[in-house]
Amino acid sequence: MSMDTVNRRLGVEPYDIDKYDSTGYRSFVYKYRTTDRKTIPFMLRETNGKKKIGKYMDLVAYYDPANIAYRFESRATDSKVDQKKFNLNVVVTIVTVVVPSLLVYLGIQKTTK
Repeated sequence: MSMDTVNRRLGVEPYDIDKYDSTGYRSFVYKYRTTDRKTIPFMLRETNGKKKIGKYMDLVAYYDPANIAYRFESRATDSKVDQKKFNLNVVVTIVTVVVPSLLVYLGIQKTTK
């Protein structure tokens, strides 16, 4: 397949250039997300559960000098795209440590005046 055909089939342009050499061989990186299955552990069966968006992955497409794809490779991403925007551990820490400490501090300040 040509690069245009690959881009049309995937529905996106390449995210980054992986390698480019002087002979014309090159590889491009496409970003995608996997689909996982979320289930209750003791109810695990082949067909139950809900679809859940999974982690980010890289699809590397290798092209020859004639601009024809000759190999595809999927690998775990090394970018920071995979970081969560909402970290539950931070929220729990704030609620259980910082808020009570702040309330104690404000209580001490109020009683000393």
